[in-house]
Amino acid sequence: MNRASSSPLPDDTVFYKLFPAREKRGDAVKELDLTCLAVKCSELAKKLAGDHVWHYRSFQLEVCHHVTTDPAQTPPHLCGSLCYRDNVEDEWLVVWLLLEISKCFSNLVISVSDEDGEFLLIETAHHLPSWLRPETAQNRVFLCRGSLHVIPQPQTPAEISRYPVATPTLREAVELVSDPATPTEAAQVVQEALLHRISCFPAAIETNLHRANCYLPWPVGHMMSCEVHQMSVCKLLHMRFNPPPHSGFRLAPPTNHTHKAHELGMKLTCGLEMVLSCVGKGEEGNHLMNDTSWKMFLKNLQENDYFQGEVEGSQKHQQLMTSARDYFLTTTLSAAGGPEIHRDPVEAAGVRTRQLLASNPGSEEDMRQNSCSLPPPDDDGWLEISPTELDAMMRKAAGYEPGEVSKEGERQAAAEEVVRGVKSFVDTVSSHEGAEFPWSGERGRGVDIDVDAVLQALRGEGERGEGESDSGEEEEEEEEGVREMMEEMAQELEAAGFKSSLGPEEGEEGDLEMVKNLLSSLAAQPEAAGPASNILHSLGIPVPDPD
Repeated sequence: MNRASSSPLPDDTVFYKLFPAREKRGDAVKELDLTCLAVKCSELAKKLAGDHVWHYRSFQLEVCHHVTTDPAQTPPHLCGSLCYRDNVEDEWLVVWLLLEISKCFSNLVISVSDEDGEFLLIETAHHLPSWLRPETAQNRVFLCRGSLHVIPQPQTPAEISRYPVATPTLREAVELVSDPATPTEAAQVVQEALLHRISCFPAAIETNLHRANCYLPWPVGHMMSCEVHQMSVCKLLHMRFNPPPHSGFRLAPPTNHTHKAHELGMKLTCGLEMVLSCVGKGEEGNHLMNDTSWKMFLKNLQENDYFQGEVEGSQKHQQLMTSARDYFLTTTLSAAGGPEIHRDPVEAAGVRTRQLLASNPGSEEDMRQNSCSLPPPDDDGWLEISPTELDAMMRKAAGYEPGEVSKEGERQAAAEEVVRGVKSFVDTVSSHEGAEFPWSGERGRGVDIDVDAVLQALRGEGERGEGESDSGEEEEEEEEGVREMMEEMAQELEAAGFKSSLGPEEGEEGDLEMVKNLLSSLAAQPEAAGPASNILHSLGIPVPDPD
């Protein structure tokens, strides 16, 4: 699907194309075959996704008629897109669905991408060959027969006649990947990296479901019982919405244990009213059987043996008919003769809601009896996550074991230890014999050292004179003079537009400068021992890795 020709979509969108391979080189893929294939793939995807609650859009397929490139180079295909917005797991569920579809339809060659391009390669980047880069990956990465395929670049003269040197056309790529005699499967380690990312499916579909109870008007409750509906409880709970003044809703006090159930029911009911307001009274669903486009669509399916010889009215025939109807209501035949998305999910949901409400209103007494046997709601404590829990989840997603420290964490800890050690030494009160290093104690020998000069040298703040005395008024006068000079220099630099680090209070910037100078000195040491390492050893601080 060409993004330039489609309606504007948010960036968080995954795009996919399904190319049916030709059985013979001269064969042509008919639109009738594509339509039937679209219905079958949509039915399989719906079955595999089960009770999954899509965050924004659901998985959809259509026969693609928006080919802007040379038709001779782009074979007929199905296409679709799904906006996942804040839930990236929807994108990976699409990858899993496409991989499963490729297992059931072995003649399909599937491409999938998003705004980052070939995001499957990003997930497997550590195991890819060196030649495979974003600029060389175009029309080379596909899913087929349940595996990831990468069309290789020829590495030997013998491979030049088998694999393309330049970017292959889509038609060439589909023929290469669909040919079992031409090896295009990615290496096993690449396959394992991709499978590891989607290994949570399909189990995650069930574990991500949350059961909640709510109070609903009995017609709405009956509709919900006739057809399973899934929705985002997290969105509903955190959405701030007050009932309209004339809606008739009376919420229980927040301290009442039924308050949450009443609030959920109020939000659901008001939402359904908004959805129904988007649908006209003469919606297509009530007149589907008299629609000419529907009759043509159904005839094409029958000619392509879509119903597999099932007797009309049988359970299997009804299931196939429901799948065909759902697909048709999502895509309708245009005047040009091809299917195109004609309504957004809200309008489609409104059509289905009106059909269910009109089909069988049920009785209020039955709904009251059924409400007595409802199971208790699930615990919603998972909706509240502390910063510590969030950090643990992010570390787990990054592949770290509990308690394991990352390289960045080790470097941060080493830098903080250097700062603490130097500050501790500087703050230590020295005797008239000089300062004591941490390891020296009473057994060590005194060292005559100018504390301020060491600290300023480490922080890169300049050097002091060599002939300073250790006590007396002369030292105090000299220190005061130096500090006044530093303050004057800082004021002059700031007036000129520069940020000075010569002020008496530097905080974290001074600490960072200290660590940078120490690491620079360590990196410049030709041997294991040097001035910087000797200072750190003397202070009892482990020498950090300068890298």
